[in-house]
Amino acid sequence: MPGYPTQTAMEEPLLRAMLRRGRDIWFSIDGIELEIELAEELHVSDENRDFKDDSLPSPHRKWRNHIQWVRKKLVEKGEIKNNTEKDHWSVSDDGYRRLGLMPPRVAE
Repeated sequence: MPGYPTQTAMEEPLLRAMLRRGRDIWFSIDGIELEIELAEELHVSDENRDFKDDSLPSPHRKWRNHIQWVRKKLVEKGEIKNNTEKDHWSVSDDGYRRLGLMPPRVAE
């Protein structure tokens, strides 16, 4: 795999990047900008960010896939909500607390 940070090293940067866009993102809409922002923050070259695995029947960019695996780990830790819509990513209260932030109060 190209030179990517470990998934663990990417967890907090991903949470912070999501919060800069608001608590919730739609990956199909925000994904490209999120990928670029994380690549810049974590010093992933444009070449590595755009790397595709052509050995697969449907080549996809490895950087995008790597971010999606980080999201999966954060869902398992309860720091990103496991929304019913696969494309909808939301920082949970535990994700806020991990970053040392108070979760926003929800109006009842």
